Amino acid sequence: MALELSTVSDTLMEYGLSRKEAEVYVYVASCGPCKASEIVGALSMPRTEVYRVLTDLQHMGILEATLQRPARFAAVQVNHALETLIGIQKRRASVLESKKPELLEKWKALVITPTKEVKERFQVLEGLGTLYSKALEIAKKTEKEICFIGSEKDVARAYHEDVIDLLVELKKKKIKVRLLTEVSERTEEMLKEMDIQVKCTDVITPMFPHFIIADSSELILFIKSSRPSGKESALWTNSETLLHTMRGLFEELWKAARPFHEAVYEARSKKGAVIVPRIDEETALSTRQFKEQMRSIASVLGLVVEEDYEVLGSSGVSHVFDLAVTVKGLKPVLIDLDLSDSPLSMVSVISFFAKRLDVRDHASDLILVFRNVDQAAVDLSGLYGLRIAQFNGSRIVPLEGKELLVTG
Repeated sequence: MALELSTVSDTLMEYGLSRKEAEVYVYVASCGPCKASEIVGALSMPRTEVYRVLTDLQHMGILEATLQRPARFAAVQVNHALETLIGIQKRRASVLESKKPELLEKWKALVITPTKEVKERFQVLEGLGTLYSKALEIAKKTEKEICFIGSEKDVARAYHEDVIDLLVELKKKKIKVRLLTEVSERTEEMLKEMDIQVKCTDVITPMFPHFIIADSSELILFIKSSRPSGKESALWTNSETLLHTMRGLFEELWKAARPFHEAVYEARSKKGAVIVPRIDEETALSTRQFKEQMRSIASVLGLVVEEDYEVLGSSGVSHVFDLAVTVKGLKPVLIDLDLSDSPLSMVSVISFFAKRLDVRDHASDLILVFRNVDQAAVDLSGLYGLRIAQFNGSRIVPLEGKELLVTG
């Protein structure tokens, strides 16, 4: 039940609600009329924040309050609420469109100093609206081929943001369209009538990288957070190296994947089988060992170690690092951990590169620590000048093989 409510909240965020607004609406809708104090207790949310969210939801027209004291709050029926939220987004888009000519005229009046063209460009994006607007932008410019890879949830978001419909239109214009995803009832429902090439693979999971490549010249890599409150962000780039890397990953997966209808038929025949998720206890142990050793070393050297350290990047996007090691008066050393059983992946390297690109002015150093080596990923990290180190349970060794930290 909790998982279903979380899924509904995630979907409501696609209609323009913040996470807390979505959580409050879902709670009130599922529990019936309730007092603010009940919401505070149920969602463990500060009282002042709950009142602010309740006021905002009332202003949107999807929540109602009684006149009795204390007031009770009731949710508008979900079909009416969705229509209201869609209307808000449409009106906002209409206002922005109406202001476009005026802004363009003012822009022409400005004296703009031409900037020197930079061959490789990177842009960090934040917010679902911004991410998918960029996706639509590069899709509309596609001339030869577009490749899309993502989980069921990624496909659902792209579907609601009209990206999937645009892919169908591109196919009608003789542009090659390939979509790679996981098989599920939801993806079957969304894609069964779509006239595009679709394949499925069991490799894709909710945390698997979601990216779009257009004409092998533009890439959007969606940066996923394992934390529920993590904000949606992405890296856009025209970097030939990153495009080559991600295109290679897509082609390898596409080659091994099954045609969509074949995968759906196979999934139906296996329906009812119980799949027990594997808990990666070894990853958790390695992560725990690493953090304990860092605290031990830091205490000797007079350093401070903080977990889940949040940094506001130059783009305005917030990034969370697994650890930050700080000494008074200096910028922190930021550390990300990839201590799973799998070898360090190129996707992990690219995601870390995107974070480093945005926060390098706020850190004295950034290090990605992994457990198992993949040479292609190591080579890519070297190409982009990333600091990476291997942790074997007792020591941390940098790429060139010299010990950084040794513990007894």
